[in-house]
Amino acid sequence: MLVVSVMLVVSVIESVYLFYMFRLFKTAVDFNFLPQSDIFKGSKWFNHIQGNIYGLRICPFGQTAILPYIAIIMLRNYILIPNTLIGISLAISVVLSFLNYNAMVYLIPVWIAELYYMLC
Repeated sequence: MLVVSVMLVVSVIESVYLFYMFRLFKTAVDFNFLPQSDIFKGSKWFNHIQGNIYGLRICPFGQTAILPYIAIIMLRNYILIPNTLIGISLAISVVLSFLNYNAMVYLIPVWIAELYYMLC
């Protein structure tokens, strides 16, 4: 009988969710209530669609930046990663999500699960 830890199952679910939401999920719903900064409008790396246009709401930077976060979530099941590093990665994700409120909304369920895991 194969015994799988609960944390591994949670990590896989979070990782699949993050990969899907940041790299594949397309919608016309836009949570960005502030206009995009002029600095980012000309950038291919930080520019993302706004308004009610159907498409991927995460910029190329966010699509790339989510991969190390997914790696940390998965690797913690196989190597010892201190909770401080998990906390730092959560804090970084909070700060960077202010660049795109769609990313912030997509990350809320993961933040809740991670905070619950860290505090329990």
